[in-house]
Amino acid sequence: FGTLVCSSEGDLYLTRLDDGDGRGKDNDGRRHPAMKLTTTVGNAMHPKLNPRHPHLLAYSATYSGTREVYLLDLRAIALSHSRDRDGGGGGATPGSPGGPALRLTYAPGGIRSVEGWSDDGTSILYSAVSADVALPDVRLFRLRLAS
Repeated sequence: FGTLVCSSEGDLYLTRLDDGDGRGKDNDGRRHPAMKLTTTVGNAMHPKLNPRHPHLLAYSATYSGTREVYLLDLRAIALSHSRDRDGGGGGATPGSPGGPALRLTYAPGGIRSVEGWSDDGTSILYSAVSADVALPDVRLFRLRLAS
């Protein structure tokens, strides 16, 4: 039994996977359809589930024009079938269960991609292009989350 988050046509979708014992199905034996997590003008990509806290989803999106890192808490996914940066959380605090995604970066040129999580689940790894040297290069950054 597992969770799959994927991107398609600029939005993120979540579904539960069945490992063969029927646990990926609801009480009536039906499979879980994919649920749309984002419905926004911006392009959401690179979803990564936290290895220690699988209810935390990091992803990148272009809601503000440049690609940035966002964090979405999936614990209250049953409360709302669609989320976005401006709503979907019923007034909840961004990044909290049931709330909209929380923007974590404000990089001047944006980021390139969310690459993953640290093994202990305390940091998000993302890449960004740096122009600090003569030739642009891609650098890896670690964003530590407060506990």
